[in-house]
Amino acid sequence: GDADADTPMSSQTRLRIGSVTKTFTATVLLQLMQEEALSLDDAVSIYLPGVDDAITVRLLATMRSGIADYTSDPELVARIIADPTAPHDADEVIEAGLAAPRLFAPDAQFAYSNTNYAILGRIIEQVSRQPFASLLSARILDPLGLSATWWPGDVGTLPSPFGRGYTLTFPGATPDHPVDTTDFNPAWASTAGALVSTASDLLTYARALGTGSLLEPATHRLRIASLADAPGLGSGVEYGIGLMRISGWIGHSGHIPGYRAACYYHP
Repeated sequence: GDADADTPMSSQTRLRIGSVTKTFTATVLLQLMQEEALSLDDAVSIYLPGVDDAITVRLLATMRSGIADYTSDPELVARIIADPTAPHDADEVIEAGLAAPRLFAPDAQFAYSNTNYAILGRIIEQVSRQPFASLLSARILDPLGLSATWWPGDVGTLPSPFGRGYTLTFPGATPDHPVDTTDFNPAWASTAGALVSTASDLLTYARALGTGSLLEPATHRLRIASLADAPGLGSGVEYGIGLMRISGWIGHSGHIPGYRAACYYHP
């Protein structure tokens, strides 16, 4: 948990959970669909003018939009590396993802892209007229009692108790002196990967996610049915609406500098 203080991890240690965030974003999206606030077949251009009319909300959620991942933009990555504590917000990363050439025609194939889920967060806020933090609390965290799970917004510090993050992949890192990423601002990851949680909370959440207790039965069935082969994520891995399936396990993996997470449930 802290290499200098020799503090161990525990099930109550707060960690950045990276792309496990996508499962929360997609769950709120599906709840709004149930309430007819939006449709998965809505063109994204309804909410974000200028986007190809053939790209739908469903294609964002299933990673079949063809929109490039903003993390592949060298200029954006350079800005984040130059000042990793600065709040590079969702608008900045969405702009970078949309400015890049499309990877393929809409629905032609699969390609994992964080830009898709940053856009979904913006759509969710637009149709609900509420900030994502409020929706997250009212629709998932409070009903499940996930008291240690936290939306950081544009705040880089972590509430205690937290585990420090360390990476060897950041400039200047060496095996003897990894870069401490604990105070890196996660705002650039937005609704694609900014959440903070604990192993204890994720155990509760994984069961709710895997059983569909936060959704109507028909909506959960639709979500499970959306799982399909996901080339590029590994042999036998499937991807659907904010879900991965690996050897029967349903959930999602996450990675953000200094932290990794895996949140899965087996039916």
